Amino acid sequence: MVDAGFVLQIDDPGLPDWWDMLKPEPTVEAYRKFAQLRIDAVNHALAGRETSSPARIAVSAAASAPT
Repeated sequence: MVDAGFVLQIDDPGLPDWWDMLKPEPTVEAYRKFAQLRIDAVNHALAGRETSSPARIAVSAAASAPT
């Protein structure tokens, strides 16, 4: 797919949704640490992978996480 010119995006679309599923509900700071650990794990798994133009690998942060 990447060789055909498609952009491969690897992320965790459910990450922002975990906020209200964790009990007790975490603080914003605690949830950001929770999310960052998962983002770092994906980034680590992808480290060293070669990408060829026009391929891009994107790992999204919890942009819609509570503020």
